[in-house]
Amino acid sequence: MRVHALVQRATRDALPTQRLPAAARAAANALLHIWPEIERDAALGQLLRANTDTLAETAGTHLWKPGGHEVLVRAAGSLGNAGLVAEAKDYWHRLHTTAMQQLGPDHPHTLITRKNLAHWRRVQPPEGAPS
Repeated sequence: MRVHALVQRATRDALPTQRLPAAARAAANALLHIWPEIERDAALGQLLRANTDTLAETAGTHLWKPGGHEVLVRAAGSLGNAGLVAEAKDYWHRLHTTAMQQLGPDHPHTLITRKNLAHWRRVQPPEGAPS
């Protein structure tokens, strides 16, 4: 489903502030629901990642309470699985930084982001890909 940016903005502006957290998590749940376990369509994967990025920007901290939403992890994993090693490293770094700020160093989501960041720092980009 595609919704024009002006319609998205008007909807967000009309939404009562107390409903924003639930709306953000509902949108994240919807993205996660349609995201295939195994991505075979590169264009779909890119579209889902772009939508997740936009949602994360507009939702602010709402996707981090009570813990980081799974769609954030799915987007990061999608980058790595698509062979976008440098982008995956950057994404995991941003997730880890945000998890540290929002959840603290000992929260399970922070530990997951730390583990995945370490993994992607060790992975070499595919032959001929930019590093």
